[in-house]
Amino acid sequence: DIANEVLKKILYNYEDNYALMSEKYATYLQEEDAIFHMDYSNMEDILNRYLKFVRNYPLYSSNKDSFPYIDNIVADKRKSLKQMPYCLFTIYFANVYFGVEQCVQLDSLRYAVDQISDAEDRDWALGVLIVVTYQIATGYAGHFAQPKKLTLSNIKDVLQKRQMSAKLEFSKRFLSLAEESSKCSYKINIVDGPWEHALKEINQFVPSNAVVYLDAPYKRDEYSRYYHVLETMIKYNYPSSENKGRICSKNKGERFATEFFTKRVNQVEDILTKIIVCILEQNEICVWSYSNNAMASIVKVISEVKGYMKCNVYIYGTYHKHKSQRSKTNNNDKEIEVIEYSIIFTTKFKDKDNKKM
Repeated sequence: DIANEVLKKILYNYEDNYALMSEKYATYLQEEDAIFHMDYSNMEDILNRYLKFVRNYPLYSSNKDSFPYIDNIVADKRKSLKQMPYCLFTIYFANVYFGVEQCVQLDSLRYAVDQISDAEDRDWALGVLIVVTYQIATGYAGHFAQPKKLTLSNIKDVLQKRQMSAKLEFSKRFLSLAEESSKCSYKINIVDGPWEHALKEINQFVPSNAVVYLDAPYKRDEYSRYYHVLETMIKYNYPSSENKGRICSKNKGERFATEFFTKRVNQVEDILTKIIVCILEQNEICVWSYSNNAMASIVKVISEVKGYMKCNVYIYGTYHKHKSQRSKTNNNDKEIEVIEYSIIFTTKFKDKDNKKM
């Protein structure tokens, strides 16, 4: 019932922003809709018309030639982030990860979320919007590091995905998630990072015998570029937009980088050791997820942890076939067989009579 009332307010405010944006982008919306309804018997004609549409669409870029009036819009928006109409996704990501209509809807939903006065309701709505943004996107391999290249073989699927309604998906998911949440016995608490801060904060939520699960990065990849679109939806701050991926600038400090973003294996092993030891100092059990083809040596990390404190270690492994996301031209498209490990560290000991000491 609460969700229904909140959703009504969201959709009411949504219309204010949508009316302004649909008027400003009427020509582009009409052309996109015409392409969506072309005869699929000639996909080559559809591809050519859509590619021309994409090339002529005005987008913001901070390191390539951009449309001057778009640059002015971005500069103006940065001075006052809350001014109407909300248009960040429409001028950053349209025809890159979403359709134009989808971006107008996403911007309008983001505007509507900001009009919610209750903080908890606003968090719920923003969470649902993140889910919707991810689900309707046409990225490459499920992330936003680079857009999908339009080809004759995928144009039909791309256009069908870009016809999905962000507004409809938001309404369905908002109500379904609310219904599911009413069945949950425990509240989910969000804890800010980095990990040192998170471990201190969880003391107020969990007992000392809790299981802390550590799912650290396997490689030195810049994971922030995989999800920069979702980060931008949260911050909605009109950041830099670089290269084909329209990624926020790392040099300007707009993207975070973790301690794992390094080529130094010893540094990664030391970080993992430090995290596991910190977990065990305040909790009895740490479950570490890692792989045999990951960067650090599992054996070395276990050895270092046991050198710092007394604990038992249990290792479970299972074979898994991993498909590389790299280009086929690099001959890396074959499935790679790896072993995924679940490594359990525990300071909970038992005596011969199976009693806790």
